[in-house]
Amino acid sequence: MTVTFNLHLRHWLLLPLFLLVTEAQALNVSNPFDPFNPFPDPIVKGSLHVNLTPIVSSGGGLTAPNLLISANDGTNRQFVTDQIGQVRLIKEGVLQSTPLLDVTARLPTLNPNHDERGLLGLAFSPTFSTPGTPGYGKLYIYTSEPVTRPADFTVPMPSGTAFNHQNVVTEWSVDPNNPDIVNPASHREIMRVDWPQMNHNGGMMAFGPDHRLYISMGDGGAGNDVGAGHGATGNGQNLSNPLGAVLRIDPHGSNSANGQYGIPSDNPFVGTAGAAGEIYAYGLRNPWRFSFDRATGALVLGDVGPPAATMAGTSRRASSSSTR
Repeated sequence: MTVTFNLHLRHWLLLPLFLLVTEAQALNVSNPFDPFNPFPDPIVKGSLHVNLTPIVSSGGGLTAPNLLISANDGTNRQFVTDQIGQVRLIKEGVLQSTPLLDVTARLPTLNPNHDERGLLGLAFSPTFSTPGTPGYGKLYIYTSEPVTRPADFTVPMPSGTAFNHQNVVTEWSVDPNNPDIVNPASHREIMRVDWPQMNHNGGMMAFGPDHRLYISMGDGGAGNDVGAGHGATGNGQNLSNPLGAVLRIDPHGSNSANGQYGIPSDNPFVGTAGAAGEIYAYGLRNPWRFSFDRATGALVLGDVGPPAATMAGTSRRASSSSTR
């Protein structure tokens, strides 16, 4: 059964779509979503309650914080991604004045009134604190950057129409002499993707229980997955590019086309003619945030829906969910 609900996170987040992704094959849905009867069964009030605790006060030095995570390294440090291009560090409840990482200079000029580009994702290697492992001291970010060179993935654009920006996944290492800052010389580019419009960037990254890096990418922008750079079917239904999809990669591998990361052999579209082997799940609009269920390992994802409608449902790995 498919259930819908509204969740207002911020003024531009709109209505998120929650998509549950697990490891099995796609299920047949006997009772598809009915937009004219979105709540066929009563929603019963649950027993869970959420309390919010301020960590950094308003005006405390953050502009547009969009993610708060831990490195799970036993230090109790917290890290905040600020959309303007900084990874900020919180130690013992205090926001530090020196950012862990500042990539402001790598970003395009952001519109202060409304912009969906910027520093959008951050993930620490699951072996971040384990010496002698490939992931020791490694972290990964997802940024929107100006078009500076050919991308690893692109989509056809009308003649004379330029891409708005490129979304880039990069790897960094902390300074061996100071774990509170990143070594600026450690930058390694993992993946670069051409982006037709300013919006629908996705940008969440997280390592799963399998130690693979999962990356959410929006459909390329505009609206309804149509327009320049969206093709005849929309990017969300096009398996030849990573737009509108969740990717699953091994940042320490090298069998990708650019040699900068690995494509796991058990990804669902490995060996499928014309499909990007990086794709784990597709048919998405603007998958903004996701996490993994600690008990089951299931990936739970929030996909920002259009203003008029949204839905929630269950799916399986390699399945498609279409919300334009």
